[in-house]
Amino acid sequence: MDNIINLKRHQPVDPILKRGDLVRLVNMEGFFHGSFDEDDWNEEHSEDFVETFEGMTGIVTSIEMVYSPSHEHPGQAAYINVAVPLEDGWDVDTMVGVPVCCLHRVLGPDADEIRGWDMEEIEK
Repeated sequence: MDNIINLKRHQPVDPILKRGDLVRLVNMEGFFHGSFDEDDWNEEHSEDFVETFEGMTGIVTSIEMVYSPSHEHPGQAAYINVAVPLEDGWDVDTMVGVPVCCLHRVLGPDADEIRGWDMEEIEK
Protein backbone atom coordinates (compact mmCIF):
# COMPACT_ATOMS: atom_id res chain seq x y z
CA MET A 1 0.00 0.00 0.00
CA ASP A 2 3.00 2.31 -0.38
CA ASN A 3 1.57 3.77 -3.59
CA ILE A 4 -1.57 5.11 -1.90
CA ILE A 5 -1.55 8.70 -0.65
CA ASN A 6 -3.72 9.31 2.37
CA LEU A 7 -5.52 12.57 1.55
CA LYS A 8 -6.57 12.91 5.20
CA ARG A 9 -2.91 13.21 6.22
CA HIS A 10 -1.90 15.64 3.45
CA GLN A 11 -4.85 18.01 3.14
CA PRO A 12 -4.79 21.00 5.51
CA VAL A 13 -7.96 22.00 7.37
CA ASP A 14 -9.74 24.81 5.52
CA PRO A 15 -10.50 27.70 7.89
CA ILE A 16 -13.65 28.56 5.91
CA LEU A 17 -16.75 26.76 7.18
CA LYS A 18 -18.45 24.89 4.35
CA ARG A 19 -21.16 22.38 3.50
CA GLY A 20 -20.42 18.96 5.01
CA ASP A 21 -18.46 20.29 8.01
CA LEU A 22 -19.37 19.02 11.45
CA VAL A 23 -20.52 21.53 14.06
CA ARG A 24 -21.66 21.43 17.67
CA LEU A 25 -24.63 23.64 18.56
CA VAL A 26 -24.09 26.01 21.49
CA ASN A 27 -25.96 29.02 22.96
CA MET A 28 -29.23 27.63 21.61
CA GLU A 29 -31.40 29.67 23.95
CA GLY A 30 -30.41 32.85 22.12
CA PHE A 31 -30.96 31.25 18.72
CA PHE A 32 -34.41 29.84 19.49
CA HIS A 33 -35.57 32.92 21.35
CA GLY A 34 -34.79 35.04 18.29
CA SER A 35 -36.43 32.52 15.95
CA PHE A 36 -39.99 32.78 17.25
CA ASP A 37 -42.55 35.56 17.63
CA GLU A 38 -42.82 36.79 21.21
CA ASP A 39 -46.46 35.58 21.29
CA ASP A 40 -45.35 32.02 20.48
CA TRP A 41 -42.43 31.99 22.91
CA ASN A 42 -42.66 30.85 26.51
CA GLU A 43 -40.18 29.56 29.07
CA GLU A 44 -41.42 25.96 28.80
CA HIS A 45 -40.92 26.05 25.04
CA SER A 46 -37.48 27.56 25.55
CA GLU A 47 -36.33 24.90 28.00
CA ASP A 48 -37.54 22.02 25.81
CA PHE A 49 -35.82 23.31 22.69
CA VAL A 50 -32.62 24.29 24.43
CA GLU A 51 -32.36 20.91 26.17
CA THR A 52 -33.03 19.10 22.89
CA PHE A 53 -30.46 20.89 20.74
CA GLU A 54 -27.82 22.34 23.09
CA GLY A 55 -24.54 20.49 22.55
CA MET A 56 -25.88 18.43 19.65
CA THR A 57 -23.54 17.71 16.76
CA GLY A 58 -24.81 18.20 13.22
CA ILE A 59 -23.70 18.59 9.61
CA VAL A 60 -23.69 21.89 7.72
CA THR A 61 -26.14 21.45 4.83
CA SER A 62 -25.80 24.92 3.32
CA ILE A 63 -24.38 28.37 3.85
CA GLU A 64 -27.10 31.03 3.99
CA MET A 65 -24.92 34.14 4.18
CA VAL A 66 -21.21 34.94 4.18
CA TYR A 67 -19.35 37.98 5.47
CA SER A 68 -18.57 40.68 2.91
CA PRO A 69 -15.05 41.33 1.54
CA SER A 70 -14.75 44.36 3.84
CA HIS A 71 -15.46 42.29 6.99
CA GLU A 72 -12.73 41.16 9.38
CA HIS A 73 -13.34 37.56 8.20
CA PRO A 74 -14.23 37.93 4.48
CA GLY A 75 -15.95 34.95 2.90
CA GLN A 76 -16.54 33.18 6.21
CA ALA A 77 -20.04 31.87 6.87
CA ALA A 78 -22.28 34.14 8.92
CA TYR A 79 -25.51 32.06 8.88
CA ILE A 80 -25.81 28.38 8.06
CA ASN A 81 -28.33 25.54 7.93
CA VAL A 82 -27.55 22.43 9.97
CA ALA A 83 -29.01 18.91 9.80
CA VAL A 84 -29.19 17.24 13.21
CA PRO A 85 -29.84 13.56 14.00
CA LEU A 86 -32.99 12.88 16.02
CA GLU A 87 -34.53 9.59 17.14
CA ASP A 88 -36.80 9.43 14.08
CA GLY A 89 -34.17 10.53 11.51
CA TRP A 90 -32.31 13.62 10.40
CA ASP A 91 -33.98 16.99 11.00
CA VAL A 92 -33.09 19.45 8.24
CA ASP A 93 -35.83 22.02 8.93
CA THR A 94 -35.34 23.26 12.52
CA MET A 95 -31.74 24.52 12.34
CA VAL A 96 -32.17 27.08 9.56
CA GLY A 97 -30.25 30.36 9.60
CA VAL A 98 -28.06 29.49 12.58
CA PRO A 99 -25.54 32.28 13.27
CA VAL A 100 -21.92 31.19 13.62
CA CYS A 101 -21.93 32.46 17.23
CA CYS A 102 -24.22 29.50 18.04
CA LEU A 103 -21.82 26.77 16.94
CA HIS A 104 -18.39 25.30 17.39
CA ARG A 105 -16.72 23.56 14.47
CA VAL A 106 -15.74 19.96 15.22
CA LEU A 107 -12.21 19.17 14.02
CA GLY A 108 -9.50 16.62 14.71
CA PRO A 109 -10.03 13.24 16.34
CA ASP A 110 -13.58 14.10 17.45
CA ALA A 111 -14.61 14.81 13.86
CA ASP A 112 -12.88 11.67 12.63
CA GLU A 113 -14.71 9.55 15.18
CA ILE A 114 -18.10 11.07 14.34
CA ARG A 115 -17.47 10.50 10.62
CA GLY A 116 -16.68 6.86 11.40
CA TRP A 117 -13.03 7.03 10.30
CA ASP A 118 -10.66 4.58 11.95
CA MET A 119 -7.50 6.69 12.13
CA GLU A 120 -5.33 3.74 13.23
CA GLU A 121 -6.31 1.93 10.03
CA ILE A 122 -5.82 5.05 7.87
CA GLU A 123 -2.33 5.70 9.28
CA LYS A 124 -1.09 2.19 8.31
